[in-house]
Amino acid sequence: MRERVVDDAYDVIDDLLDQTPNEYLGDLADVLIQQAVAIHARSRTKTEDVAERILLAVQELANDRS
Repeated sequence: MRERVVDDAYDVIDDLLDQTPNEYLGDLADVLIQQAVAIHARSRTKTEDVAERILLAVQELANDRS
């Protein structure tokens, strides 16, 4: 199951990369990083609330850098 999930994730990201014009790759990377942090936080904390707070903090940092 784990291998299938990982393979599917790579396939989805590869498709996104193929469909995204070069000038939007930075935006795509920002979204993927934010979502990766949220997924990681959710898997570690097992709570949606903590994951949501971490995601919001990451989004704020990303916006500050823009």
